[in-house]
Amino acid sequence: MIPKKWLRKLKRRFLTLAQAGTYVASRAKAQIAQKLNMAYSISQERAGFLEENFFEFSFQEREPDRALFDTITNPTELRYLAHIYNWDDGPEVLSWIINSEYCDRGTAAMIFWRSQPDFYTEYNQESEMSLQDGVLPLLQKIMQRWEQGLYQREQIAYDHREDPAAEKDYENNPRRKWQIPMYLIEPTKGKPFLLA
Repeated sequence: MIPKKWLRKLKRRFLTLAQAGTYVASRAKAQIAQKLNMAYSISQERAGFLEENFFEFSFQEREPDRALFDTITNPTELRYLAHIYNWDDGPEVLSWIINSEYCDRGTAAMIFWRSQPDFYTEYNQESEMSLQDGVLPLLQKIMQRWEQGLYQREQIAYDHREDPAAEKDYENNPRRKWQIPMYLIEPTKGKPFLLA
C-alpha cells in the first residue's frame, strides 16, 4: 500500500503538470491568435480576381491585361499574385510586379528565390544562354531596383530558407559568374503573409 503522504505529493505534482500543460496550451493559442491578427491576408474575392486574370492565362491562350494589372495598388495583393504565379506563363507579369511602386521587398525577394537563381548566376547576359527565357533580366532588374532604393516598402516578411518553393543557395557553384547579394540572402522584415 502507498503511504498517503506520497499520494498527496503525487497528486500535487500531477496538478502542477496539468496546470503547466494548460498554461502552455493557452499561451500557444494566444500566440497563434496574435500572429493571425498581425499577418497580412487578402479577401477571397480579391484572390479570385487575381487568379481569374493572372493565373495560368497562357494555358487558356490569353494574354495578361496590363491595364487591369495597373489597378492593383495593394502590396499584399501583389504578394499573393507572386505567390500563386505559374512560371510557365513566362516572366511578363512578374516583371510588372517587381516594377510596381507597390512592390514590397519581401515580394521582390520571393520572386528572386523562386526563379532558381543559382542556374542564372552562371551567366552575365541572357545572350550567353541557349534558352533565353527572360528570367535573367528579371533577376538583374530586381537587384538594380533594390540597389537604387526603389523597394522602400518592407511590410511583408520573407525568408527564402522557409519557402518550400524557393531554391537553395548553392554558394560553391564553380560556374558562378556573380554572387547573390547579401540583401537578398537575409530575410526581409515585416508581418507574415497568410493565405486566406
